[in-house]
Amino acid sequence: MKHLASILLLAAGLPATASGQGELTGNLGVTSNYIWRGVTQTDDDASVQGGIDYTHETNLYAGVWTSNYGNGNGYELDLYGGYRGTVSEIPFDAGIIMYQYPVANTGDDATEIYGRFDFHLLTATAAFTIDKDGTSQDNDLYLSISSDVDLGEDRSLTLLLGMYEFDDPALEDYKHFHAALKKDEFVFALDKNDLDVGNDLDEMRVSVSWQRNFDL
Repeated sequence: MKHLASILLLAAGLPATASGQGELTGNLGVTSNYIWRGVTQTDDDASVQGGIDYTHETNLYAGVWTSNYGNGNGYELDLYGGYRGTVSEIPFDAGIIMYQYPVANTGDDATEIYGRFDFHLLTATAAFTIDKDGTSQDNDLYLSISSDVDLGEDRSLTLLLGMYEFDDPALEDYKHFHAALKKDEFVFALDKNDLDVGNDLDEMRVSVSWQRNFDL
């Protein structure tokens, strides 16, 4: 499946070489706590993150994104590609993403396929794991539903409910809640999950982030 992800990324990028038509953008950000699907990925430490995205005029896209990970001994590298379009006038985004941890060697490398549908007031997202570091228990499922509220003056409020179900019985399924207030490039967020594995992982997290997007 990792070869499939590479093929998709190349397919999304090839038209840029052939025609030069498309958009190349970058992003750079910092956060006081890298929280992903309701769980801290940096042991509650700060994180520096950034990526590059290419979108072709056909709505195919590909990108790469990276962040420090864990307790500072490694980093996360995400490679992804997909397509954005509409079906029955409902915008959607479907693709494949590879999560890799080259230095940390955590055994967390995984590949997901995902889909996102933007309804009038709600956004529904589903992600299904198709490969997980060579293990047979790789059929994890993540579901979320969210809503973005425009507060005016470049302010917005995001509310999200998510649930994560793991194929491996040794891993605990959980639900989580996310609320974020955004003003321009700054985000103030609250995250809470219902994990019961100790280490205070279920405590509410407060984080502050900044991100800038720019053309390349």
